[in-house]
Amino acid sequence: LSFSRLGSGEGGDLVRQSSGSERAPRRIQSWLITLVVVALVPVLSFTLFAVLSLVERERSTMALALQDSARALALAVDQELEGSITTLLGLAASAKLASEDYPGFYQQLERARTETRRSWWTAGVVDRSGHPVVSLDAPIDTMLSFVLERDDFWAAVRADRPWISDRFLEPASQEAVVL
Repeated sequence: LSFSRLGSGEGGDLVRQSSGSERAPRRIQSWLITLVVVALVPVLSFTLFAVLSLVERERSTMALALQDSARALALAVDQELEGSITTLLGLAASAKLASEDYPGFYQQLERARTETRRSWWTAGVVDRSGHPVVSLDAPIDTMLSFVLERDDFWAAVRADRPWISDRFLEPASQEAVVL
């Protein structure tokens, strides 16, 4: 409050009391703005923190789910490969293959593919000189023409161990094959 002196013509001074109402709306307005800001800043801060926490939790949950899926897929692939390797090792020990009865071995190979290894596209045998002798890609009476020129094959021959190739293009047909 403020007081001001006003002059009057009749002897006494008239004093007027000012309530400061000219400044009141501005002062109330700034208090209201301050109150709103002070009330909203913690709420907005908490909301931002909560949203960021949920996003991070969702990210980590998604990463764990993808990791679990990758592990399950890797396990399934490993099991399929182990089954194929076991089947191939069994076929490699075949008496028909050892006696070079290739038509009989062809039938064993075909039976192994249809009964146990439906995922195989093809299978075959390459002799120690790199010539294919049996392949499910060609009828048994067809002589396959290419010679295998692969370092990993020759390393397997020197080590006297079975070998499964990576996928490559067969020279004559340009088809993708795995031996």
